[in-house]
Amino acid sequence: TKEQLLDKNTPQWKASNWVANEDSISPPLDIGSQKYIQRYIMAVLYYAMDGPNWITCSEGGSVCNNGSPWLSEDDECDWFGSDCVNGELSQVSQGGFQGNNIFGTFPEEICYFTEMSTINLNNNKVQGTIPSCFGRFSKLELLALTSNSIDLPFPDEAVEGWTNLKILLLAQNLLEGPFPQSLTKLPALEELGIDFNSLTGTFPAFNRDDTPKLGEYLWFCSVEICLKCPFNAVL
Repeated sequence: TKEQLLDKNTPQWKASNWVANEDSISPPLDIGSQKYIQRYIMAVLYYAMDGPNWITCSEGGSVCNNGSPWLSEDDECDWFGSDCVNGELSQVSQGGFQGNNIFGTFPEEICYFTEMSTINLNNNKVQGTIPSCFGRFSKLELLALTSNSIDLPFPDEAVEGWTNLKILLLAQNLLEGPFPQSLTKLPALEELGIDFNSLTGTFPAFNRDDTPKLGEYLWFCSVEICLKCPFNAVL
């Protein structure tokens, strides 16, 4: 919004200042070009997710052994954990064993990238809910957010767009309340990890017609109990 762009404390202002005045890419980009917009949005993501305090590959002198540091002069598709399809960001993957100290909420600007197929931020400190605009990610195949601080609700607008989602990992988050019914209607889903949360209420009915590719077994765990359920037991 205009207010965000004018407030020097926001990720949007910091990103616009970086791309306009500090980006050292050569030759300079035309304002409003696809690449200019993409670098701006990735800079918004960087600042919204506390990029300066990442363990590796932040701007400046931090160690980066796999890819280029974020906000470097290099092609943004080569920044650590990133990949592109036809020049558009399709992957954000910084979810290793120890994560990368990523802290914050998803900025809605990330939804600009309709080629997105992989988001892997396991073992970080991502907070808040899944933005409803994630429904634009019709090519998303992997959403891995294990061991973060994601909470409910799950917007129906987001889940309805995940027609190609194969793997959804949400274990060890802050999910409280009834099991999200929308997760029972993901046609391409093969693996669902939602254990070690605080879901309550009646276990939902999974219909094989709605989730034909979901594996034979599902894991649903809490602090007190962990059950391996045959799929046909919950139809």
